[in-house]
Parts: sequence; C-alpha cells; structure tokens
Amino acid sequence: MLHLNLETALTLLDMVVAGKQQGSPGAEKRFLQQLRALIPDDVRPILVTDAGFRTPWFRAVSAMGWDWVGRLRGRTQVKPQDVPDDAAQWVDSRRLHALASNRARALPPMQANRSDPRDCRLVLYAKTPQGRQQCNRRSPAKVSRASSSLKAAAREREPWLIVASPQLHAPSAKQLVNLYARRMQIELAFRNLKSHRYGQAMEDSLTRRGERLQILLLLTTLGTFAGWLAGLRCEATGIAQWLSPRSSTRKLYLTLRVGREALARCWPMEPVSRWLERLRALPDAVREQMTLAL
Repeated sequence: MLHLNLETALTLLDMVVAGKQQGSPGAEKRFLQQLRALIPDDVRPILVTDAGFRTPWFRAVSAMGWDWVGRLRGRTQVKPQDVPDDAAQWVDSRRLHALASNRARALPPMQANRSDPRDCRLVLYAKTPQGRQQCNRRSPAKVSRASSSLKAAAREREPWLIVASPQLHAPSAKQLVNLYARRMQIELAFRNLKSHRYGQAMEDSLTRRGERLQILLLLTTLGTFAGWLAGLRCEATGIAQWLSPRSSTRKLYLTLRVGREALARCWPMEPVSRWLERLRALPDAVREQMTLAL
C-alpha cells in the first residue's frame, strides 16, 4: 500500500498479495512496476518505508530512478564507504545508538548490509521522551508490566537510525528526520481503514478472497478521496468553520475530517466538475506538503 503524505495520508495504490508472498522481492517489484505507471516521468518521488523494508527494496526503488528513506534496526552491519571492505570494519548498527541525541546527526557516507552492501546516507536521532505510560486496567495507578507494553516502550526508546538513498544529499539531517517522522500518517491511515470506530471498518469484513479485498479497498480509497476533495471545497469557501465551536485562526480539523463531516451532514456541495477544477489548481499549502523544500 502506497500513500501520499499530506496532513493525512491519501492512498495512491493498493496491491493484494498472498500471505506467502508478502514482503518478498518479487511482490515488491510488481508493486513498483504498477506504481511507475501512475507516476509522471518528470516526477521523482521519495518512498518512505519502515524498518521492514531492506536492501532488495532500496535497490529496486533506485533502479526506478527514485529516492528512498527507511530505518535500520536489528543486527544490520554498517561501515564507512572510504574504508576497505574488511570484516573488521563492519560493525553492528546498534553500536551507533550511543552517539544519538535529540539533535539529528548526519554520519559520513556509509554502506549498509554486509552480505549485500548498499551505499547510503545515515542519520542518527533520539526522540525526547514523551513521558507516556500505559496504566494497568485493574489498577490505574500502576504502570502496566504486560510484555506487549514493555516491548512497545523499548521500541519507542530506541534511537532512529535513518537510512536514505545517497542521491538525497541536499536535505539536511533534520529534514530527513522530519520526512521519516511523517510515516506515522501511514499508520493512522491503516487505523482509519480497519477501524469500525474511527474509519471505514474493514475489520468488519471477514473475507479472505483477494478479489473481494481489492473491491473493498477500491471503495474505501474512492470514499477517502471524495472526502478529501469535499474538505478542500469546504476550506476554500469557509464552510469548514461550521465545525468549529469557536472562531480561530488556527486549523482545528484535518481536511479529510471536514470533508467527511460535510458529506455525512449533507452540507451544500458544488458540482463534481468543480471539484476536479480544484484538483488541477491545488492550494499552495497542499502543494508544499507534497514536496520536500530544500
């Protein structure tokens, strides 16, 4: 699943694969080939992925002429590019965590993955602790000691070791950190897709047939896109203020939320042809969210 990063993620492409093929290089290449048919030749996208995508994915994205940003976790080994390819020069990437701070730090040009070396940029960053704690359900005053809670806490404490394509030499370390941080929009998009309470309630469908899943994903994608266009219209005409309990110069609701509320409440809508005109002339704020300013 590929999303366009705005203030909230919009799905550009979904692909249903069998369970055994999930995460395989073959499935990833087929996905990229389908994506290439959607991307104009004069556009160079930056694909942001989590730690589950490794060297085969990065190599396939580079072969498309695109850039990538990801994260290294686990025992992946790294070394500087300017040192000999000797076993003693490769170190466990986790040993770099001791150098991380709450200021993004760019490392010298590196190579990652000893078994299949790949040139890359590496950026170290440790998030400032948020002080969040999951409380015990039976004893709200006590911090939960459940294994899932402890694993999540350890994962959040782990510094980010961000890996990026070497062609992304212009963005600063802080810009790469901010770019990778936007991946949380993808997690929220998954929640909205699955959740009965917050989104399209895909969790209510018990189907395991690939063809049916494709149809359901198509319907949810079209509904999300229509809601986003309706939200753009509401913001352009001032109707978005109808949701605000008080006057404010600050944006209180996401564009997608405004559009969904407008459609659900049957607020006045302009013809769909006008929506398409707005799509061809997006507001500057939306265009800025879609590009990386250097």
